[in-house]
Amino acid sequence: MQYLTEYYSFKTLKLQLTIISKHKYYLPINYWVVDVFYISLSNNDHYQLQPDGFSYILYTEENKITYHKPFVNPLELKSSQFIVKCRPTYINYLQQNNITIKASNPDEFLTQFNTPKLKNFTPSVLDYIIFHLHFLNKKTSLNQLSKRYQCNSKKIEKQFKRIIGLSFIQYENILITLRRPTY
Repeated sequence: MQYLTEYYSFKTLKLQLTIISKHKYYLPINYWVVDVFYISLSNNDHYQLQPDGFSYILYTEENKITYHKPFVNPLELKSSQFIVKCRPTYINYLQQNNITIKASNPDEFLTQFNTPKLKNFTPSVLDYIIFHLHFLNKKTSLNQLSKRYQCNSKKIEKQFKRIIGLSFIQYENILITLRRPTY
């Protein structure tokens, strides 16, 4: 089997991506999937996914699938795997609708993201707030967001905790850390 070892971005609408010989996928797969890539690690290698405010679905070569909501501490990867980078609320939508992804090979795993059951969710106000936060270059308050999106600030805070798994402040701090220049 030949695997993809380069990183592909969703900036083009119809980027043809060969994952396993003879199988082709077209990106973007759906609104909720931001990016798909494969990390190839040898036995003693490891890789850390840094917190970036997104959710991740990981598929290992042992056919194990794990779900990760946005996280504060780096996520340690110790084996080769396909990584699906998703919008922050996507894992919660899957859990709310009792959708589990089952696959016996990488092709089956990646193909499922183009099925209606995995892509037909309507974005909520929280999705729009998070999208706004990703493009903001400064700190903001829950009160400012509640005025802009015409909702209750306590409700926003509760949704962050319940759906994202982080408080609003924790999530905003992750985004601020990403925007900080490194020298």
